[in-house]
Amino acid sequence: MKGIAKKARIKDEFSVLEALHAKGVAVPPFATDLRDIGGVGLPAFVIARGGGGATKKEAVARYGDIAPAIAKASRGGAEVFVQKSVAGHEIACGVMRHERKLVPLMPIEAIPRARHESVPWHLSERQIGHVQALALAAHKALGIATHSCVRCVMSGQEAYVTAVELSPALAHGSLFAHSAAVVGFTLAELEKSLS
Repeated sequence: MKGIAKKARIKDEFSVLEALHAKGVAVPPFATDLRDIGGVGLPAFVIARGGGGATKKEAVARYGDIAPAIAKASRGGAEVFVQKSVAGHEIACGVMRHERKLVPLMPIEAIPRARHESVPWHLSERQIGHVQALALAAHKALGIATHSCVRCVMSGQEAYVTAVELSPALAHGSLFAHSAAVVGFTLAELEKSLS
């Protein structure tokens, strides 16, 4: 994919994975070719994109289930890829341009049980720094102009980017707003800083 930095080229989660992988950003192993599935490993997701329908994802736990899942997913002309299901803790980290500098915000729980439990206290400072560096690398690799919310899975000491929300909404319920609030940004300050 030439000129990965163009946001218009990032059509779906697979093109995000392709772009990040091409730039050396850690993503869960994936393959578009059945011959490479052994390198992906199990459990995995068979993901269909395009073909006139929404992106569909089916979990597979046995190699014998992959071929039927691919046949089912590819109906209607959809493109299919297989992605490793990485077990771990889901974290989200906002990244924004502030005072002409790109800064990673505080990683938060991707699915917080309550607002006061949004910060992943179980992560060490080293792990938080690792997630922030990964989020910043993903943001830069995709050439995002203002702000993003990068979702990661923390698996042991490793972190993998699983999705990137481009220019997320500046709203109370958004993961980006939570990530920014933890370091002291109000919605009004975000709107001013990002306009």
